[in-house]
Amino acid sequence: MDALSIANKLVAAAHVRRRIQGEIFCIVSAAFPEAFPDAFNLPHCGAKSAKCLTVNKRSNASLVDMPRRLLTFALYNRAFATKLQCKHCRNDQIMTATVLDFLLSRRSSKPALMAEPGPSPEQVRQILTAAARVPDHKKLVPWRFIVFEGASRAAFGEKLAAVLPTEDAETPSEVRLQTERERFTRAPMVIAVVSRVAQPEKVPEIEQMLSAGAACMNLCHAANALGFGTSWITEWYAFSTGIRDVLGLRDGEAVAGFIYIGTAAETQPDRDRPDLDAITEYWQP
Repeated sequence: MDALSIANKLVAAAHVRRRIQGEIFCIVSAAFPEAFPDAFNLPHCGAKSAKCLTVNKRSNASLVDMPRRLLTFALYNRAFATKLQCKHCRNDQIMTATVLDFLLSRRSSKPALMAEPGPSPEQVRQILTAAARVPDHKKLVPWRFIVFEGASRAAFGEKLAAVLPTEDAETPSEVRLQTERERFTRAPMVIAVVSRVAQPEKVPEIEQMLSAGAACMNLCHAANALGFGTSWITEWYAFSTGIRDVLGLRDGEAVAGFIYIGTAAETQPDRDRPDLDAITEYWQP
C-alpha cells in the first residue's frame, strides 16, 4: 500500500477536521519522503551525509527512526524555519520549509467561513506574544489588545446593534440589526488591536501607528502558523464614537484592526496580487 493510500485511509477512518488531516499528511509524508518529495525537507538534515540519506530510504524510514524534534517541527512549526540538530549526522542547519514560503503563500480567510475550534488559552498567549514582538521606536508600546471570546462576542454584538441606530444615516432594518448582533460570532475569537499614540510625541505619530499595524500582521502570522485562519478588518464600528466608549478607548487611541481568528472551513483561492514592476523603482542619483 502506498503512502497516499495510507493517508486517505487514516483520514476516512478518523473523520477529522481539515487541520488534523494536514497533520496526518505531515506524519505520513515525513515517514515516506520519497513519495512526497516537495512536502518537507525531512527527515534528514539536508547535509547529504551517508547516514542521513540512508534514513530517507523507504526501507529504513519510520516514525521511530525519525528524530522527535524533527517530527515536532513537521507537526507544529512547518511554516517557520527552525534550527535543529540532526540525530544521525549531528549537523546543525536551518530547516528550509521556510518562512519565505509561508509569507509568499499566506492569505486572509473570510470570517463567515471560520469555524471552531479557536485558539486555546496557551495559543492565545503565544499569538499575543508574537504580536507584541514588533519594531517599537523608544519602547513606547503604542498598542494594546482586547480579546473577545465565548459569550463576550454576542454581548458585544448587542452593543453594536444598540449603537448603530444612533449613528447611521438611515434607520437600520431588523435584518441589519441581527447582522450586527451576530457579527463577532462569525469566528471563535476576535482580537482588537488598539493603536495608542504616546503624548507628548517622543516618536512621530506615523511610526507609532505603523508599529500597531505591525502588531496586527504579526498577530495574523502567529495564528496562521498555529493552523488558524485570520481576517484583519475594521468595518464601521472601528470608527464609531459610540463603540469607542464601549471599548473604553482613551485620547490618542484608535482601533487599528479587529482580527478574526478561527479554523478555516474551506480553502479559498488566491486573489490577484500587485504588479511589482508597477510599484517598484530603484533610485539613482
